[in-house]
Amino acid sequence: MDVWADESALYIWSGEERADLAPIKAAKAALNVDRVVKPVGVTSIEQLPSLDTRVLAVGSRPPFLCEYALTSERTSPEGWQRALSWVLGITVDDPKATTVLDILTSTFGPGMKEISAEELAAEEKMAAYQQGRE
Repeated sequence: MDVWADESALYIWSGEERADLAPIKAAKAALNVDRVVKPVGVTSIEQLPSLDTRVLAVGSRPPFLCEYALTSERTSPEGWQRALSWVLGITVDDPKATTVLDILTSTFGPGMKEISAEELAAEEKMAAYQQGRE
């Protein structure tokens, strides 16, 4: 989805049902977000621009790998504000949000770590050198 510089896409997972936007609008107003926020319903990972795109999950966890803040009808107004602030990138960290690293660590165990593109390139270069390909 294309957005202008003064706009933000808000990716929302809400399962089979359309999300109630009222608490999201109230949270946006409470946060004094002055840019236009365009809600985009997502149902699969292919609809996200990148793996680190943050998703506002309403009612249930997304069934695909992504970073998300989970909300429900029981979420307080402050909870909606916290989740929206993190999803929109206003807040860098949110201890209640679920990151891709959290999901992979819970799947593969605590020894799992993310390898940066630079580390991967260095490992590939070292392997090529050791195998006489470089």
